[in-house]
Amino acid sequence: MLAAQHRARAAQAGLDQPSKGRVLLLLTNVSPTGGAEVQSTQLALRLKDRGWDVRIASLLPIGCTSPDLEQAGIRVESTNMRKGVGAVLSAGALIKLIRSYRPLVLHCHMAQATLAGRLARCFARVPVVIGTLHGLMMYSVSGHHQRWLERLHRVTDHLADTTTVVCQAGLSYYYASNTVSARRLRYVPNGVDTQVFRIDSSQRELTRAELKLGNDFAWLYVGRFDPIKDHQTALKSFAGMLDRHPNSQMLLAGGGEQEPVLRSLATALGINSKVRFLGRRQDVPSLMNAADGMILTSTYEALPLVLLEAAACGLPAVATRVGGTEEAIVEGATGYLAPVADTVGLGDAMSRLAGMPALERARMARAAREHVVRHYQFDAVMDQWEALYRDLLEHGRGAAG
Repeated sequence: MLAAQHRARAAQAGLDQPSKGRVLLLLTNVSPTGGAEVQSTQLALRLKDRGWDVRIASLLPIGCTSPDLEQAGIRVESTNMRKGVGAVLSAGALIKLIRSYRPLVLHCHMAQATLAGRLARCFARVPVVIGTLHGLMMYSVSGHHQRWLERLHRVTDHLADTTTVVCQAGLSYYYASNTVSARRLRYVPNGVDTQVFRIDSSQRELTRAELKLGNDFAWLYVGRFDPIKDHQTALKSFAGMLDRHPNSQMLLAGGGEQEPVLRSLATALGINSKVRFLGRRQDVPSLMNAADGMILTSTYEALPLVLLEAAACGLPAVATRVGGTEEAIVEGATGYLAPVADTVGLGDAMSRLAGMPALERARMARAAREHVVRHYQFDAVMDQWEALYRDLLEHGRGAAG
């Protein structure tokens, strides 16, 4: 029954039979580094591998994209959204793109793209519209909670077939705030490629030798230098535990406008010889294997992909207790949690992990990877996405728009 209906829909959309159908992934912005963007890129690549015809569209002008998309032949284009009148023009460009591409599924990622996709449906026929909210709540780029955006989502909720969130904490928030109706709200987590992010003892030895880590306990922080990530608390917490564990180093992988501030703070704390700024890196799995502990001190998060990737590499973590970090870290089993901006609590947790016997930390490493494989392996997440696409196409709930 499903196959017949799908073939009929595909025929109506002008699809070749080998393709399962056309999917347009609409993002607010396309970037090779952001968590939501990375997830969308991986989703596109895997959909294509599974026989879907995939295209990506960005509301904002495109800076750079993952080379994997180009190699896979996945087209990426932009509506070149601008402020003011330009936003109206970009809406016209999106509608034109939908009408020409004729996707079976319009899958929108991030709050602004989800809203744009819903409104575009009023002017261009799309059988299925899905929105994925990657944040715990809806924030601006500067980190301010945008309740007006949530109110717009509430008003346009009926224009989407389903809205998904990436963590249980987000599910609870959007349900309680009535931003999304309960019957359209679903949980589909972030996914991790556990073949790329895996425990690799030989890579650990090589990378530690390259970084000249010796026998020091190496802490790793991967993330842009942004106030939201609160690297300052990470540095202060690290400084507070050094008297107990002097043979420690902190590796900071990333970049951003906050870097001069962080370098100055490391000097002021007297730990600049223990802190290494590695810049933006393409070898994050290698760094995660080389490190002994992961640190994340964000002031808010949904389901932080970097914690899942670290866990897949068998790297225990210390993080702030915010949003979905409680889902990424099993307290006491795969790492430790502490309150936001609590330098004493975070320092104590870091000291506890650094002082753990090697065998006990190895057990924690195995538990961390098992947790990711069990709950966040990308192949299993892809099964959920395909099942959702098929379910919505089969039952024709796209007519709700």
